[in-house]
Amino acid sequence: MHVPDAVYATLRRSHILPGDVLLGIVATIGTVSFVTDRFGKLTGNCKIAILRPRKIEGEFLAAYFLSDLGQREIHRWARGTIQTGVILPDLKRLPIPVVGKTTRSRITELVRAAYAARQTSVVCYSQGESILTAALGLDRVDLSPHLFYEDTYSHTADAARFDPEYYSPRSGTSCEQ
Repeated sequence: MHVPDAVYATLRRSHILPGDVLLGIVATIGTVSFVTDRFGKLTGNCKIAILRPRKIEGEFLAAYFLSDLGQREIHRWARGTIQTGVILPDLKRLPIPVVGKTTRSRITELVRAAYAARQTSVVCYSQGESILTAALGLDRVDLSPHLFYEDTYSHTADAARFDPEYYSPRSGTSCEQ
């Protein structure tokens, strides 16, 4: 959904920036996303916590929250019965493991490499889809809607069909326009 720039400017508290870690805190508790520079201006709502790590790498924090240990810690703070949630003050009390800089850097490198591999796979998938579509001739199929179709009476009588689905190019019949 697009938010006009004038409205976006008033939502400073909910701006999402590259390097932020998003954490689902209402209903879908524990869903985690790491924000890259793939998108432009982003904003969120009250169902997610926007974590902006300053002393540790965001990739490390996201990887920790996605781990079994991190998920257990997040869910430990959930409150409520019908619609559970984690309140923001409780997030400040979540324990984050103290890990050496070398280990954190290695985890950060692995997360970045995984993201790069995913981006490569998206490009390769798109290229493969284009090659397959062209090889099957599907790039030349016209599925635009038509207001009417014409056929001879004898073909209609032989087919014993007079319904619009039979004459639609999407039905896969051999009816010609």
